Amino acid sequence: LEEGNFIGSIFVQNFTAPEIDMQLDADFDLDFLANFLNLTSIENPQGKVAMHLKFHDIINLDDPEQALEELNQAYYSEIQIDNLSFTSSDLPAPLNDLDAHLIMKGDEAKLDKFNLVMGKSDLSINGFISDLPAIIHHTSKPVVAHLDIDSKFLDLSELSGYSETDSSGIDEQIENFKVGFSFKTSARAITESEYLPVGDFYIDSLHAQLKHYPHELHDFHADIHVDRTDLNIKDFTGFVDQSDFHFNGFVHDYEFWMKPELNGDIAVDLTFDSDLLRLEDLFAYKGENYVPEDYRHEEFEKLRIHLNSEMHYKDSQLHSIDVDLDELSAKMHVHPLRFEEFNGHFHYGDEHLKIENFHGKLGRTSFDMDLNYYLGDDPKMRVRDNLLNLNANYIDFDELHQFNLDSKSNEEAKENTPSKNDVQEHAEAYNLYELPFTDMAFNVDVGHFIYHKIDLQKIKAQIRSTQNHYIYIDTLSMMAAGGHVGLSGYFNGSDPKHIYLKPQLDIEDVDIDKLMFKFENFGQDALVSDNIHGQLSAKVTGNIRVYPDLVPDLDQSEVHMDVQVLNGRLENYEYMQMLSDYMGDKDLSNVRFDTLQNHMDMTYGKINIPNMTIESSLGHFDVSGSQDMDDHLEYYVRIPWKIIKQGARNKLFGSKKTAEGETGDDEIIEKDPNKKTRYLNVKIESHKDDYKITLGKKAK
Repeated sequence: LEEGNFIGSIFVQNFTAPEIDMQLDADFDLDFLANFLNLTSIENPQGKVAMHLKFHDIINLDDPEQALEELNQAYYSEIQIDNLSFTSSDLPAPLNDLDAHLIMKGDEAKLDKFNLVMGKSDLSINGFISDLPAIIHHTSKPVVAHLDIDSKFLDLSELSGYSETDSSGIDEQIENFKVGFSFKTSARAITESEYLPVGDFYIDSLHAQLKHYPHELHDFHADIHVDRTDLNIKDFTGFVDQSDFHFNGFVHDYEFWMKPELNGDIAVDLTFDSDLLRLEDLFAYKGENYVPEDYRHEEFEKLRIHLNSEMHYKDSQLHSIDVDLDELSAKMHVHPLRFEEFNGHFHYGDEHLKIENFHGKLGRTSFDMDLNYYLGDDPKMRVRDNLLNLNANYIDFDELHQFNLDSKSNEEAKENTPSKNDVQEHAEAYNLYELPFTDMAFNVDVGHFIYHKIDLQKIKAQIRSTQNHYIYIDTLSMMAAGGHVGLSGYFNGSDPKHIYLKPQLDIEDVDIDKLMFKFENFGQDALVSDNIHGQLSAKVTGNIRVYPDLVPDLDQSEVHMDVQVLNGRLENYEYMQMLSDYMGDKDLSNVRFDTLQNHMDMTYGKINIPNMTIESSLGHFDVSGSQDMDDHLEYYVRIPWKIIKQGARNKLFGSKKTAEGETGDDEIIEKDPNKKTRYLNVKIESHKDDYKITLGKKAK
């Protein structure tokens, strides 16, 4: 040759059962070979290739396994590639360097060296096949194959031609990649199996450190047995960071997947076990964590899942899939709950998802659920209405979200006054209304729902959502705080930044102590009511702006309330203490009243209280006024002169006391409509801690 040498000989005798004797020695430069073969797709080829081959065998073309093994057989071949490099438009990156050494001596074929540098990626491979002639002769001899792959850096984005525009290719980079594969079978199984050779396939080891999926895969091991019909996953274990997993199961009739066209059914039986599964090890990608914040650091101990699945294919497309879950058990660490009794049937077909008899127990929470949901885009193809039925004897929201009221004292809660940042937090909360909505009905029947230590009971609800981001509450009723609460109305989320609630809320005979134990007051979170007690009944309507987390923004709302409080008591109310100069020695820290009834309107953050007469243990008096979001209030109180005179007299000359030295509870004093009453008009003004009391009437 112009560059290199080529020496060879070949002898063939008896074409029926040919005896072949061949020898070849060659070495050449790649650039000469490319020019000689006119390989126009290769540019700048460099490197040397050397080949040494000796082959002597007799092969029966009809029955190669019947070759006379006692004849003199010789196998020796060697291929050496040094410093090979070239560029090509057919490759995703230039081939910077390739060094390889493949040798076959006797029965064993060995890839002694394969070192590749392509673009920014490097790759090293070595391995062997224990008996290559046995494969050629279709014998029943056992054959073992092994392959080790090693890479310091693999740029899959470059090698796969990743495009962000159409998401083709793989956007990932891998460091310190190592993997080892082994396969044990018979020579005849390799050549005569229709699909996969019968035998055992092993992943001996695997390690990888990924960039965008920022986790370390390590200590992988797999033992997969292949027989003529089934694929048995005996043992597939590994770690993702500190999380471990263990798969085993069956894929029945695996050859189904090997056919050029998929038609028919396939069954899978899988079991998943993990001693410790950390969610932050699994669901973070490109800096984004896809786990809800409350559960991002959750860990599952002794997790076990078992399911059976059947898939039906038609014209190589998945037509339907059925999954029967019969076991899901685990214990969580951050939320100290245990998964128990999980089971159910899941069906997907023709873009319809159906969940039947899904039952589970999580801590004290126990539920049953059924779901119909259409995942397609054409409403005309929907064969059943979207529906969710939820039945539960007990749902403990506090336990599920690890709510702890004792973590902050009442005094700390009061001192933590809201700020604009708090409002911003509400505005930036997870917004359900930014997701696509569908036409769907929700039926809810819950025996007990524990929310912030409040036991809501006998909850029954019928709710609908629509594609234009409306949620209609057709009916919602429950027992709460010793009384009954009913709600109807709708949420308007057509503008996700401005969500409004139009309610019709009915409250009957509710214990204020329990109802107001934790509530949103004037848009402020976690304000505990210590002042008013009694039995509340109310009707509430209006147009209420709510944040995505359903906290009301009363600055942009209208609320209309008809309120009645029976057997009420006002304790340690600071504005009542302001009247001490007018009440003499009356006990203003504990004021009892029989009935408080009024209609109140709250408009864009300002509440207006029309005049109402309060018959209390202080006597009867009239109250009216207003209060806004900035804690600015203006109250007008009309106090009968008789109360003022009696209070002053008791203060000067004393009052009757009990044997224990206490005055005891005053009786409720009712207003006599037949007597004319003279009043002292008092005006109370306050802005936060700055207040003043003057004499004056409310302007008409």
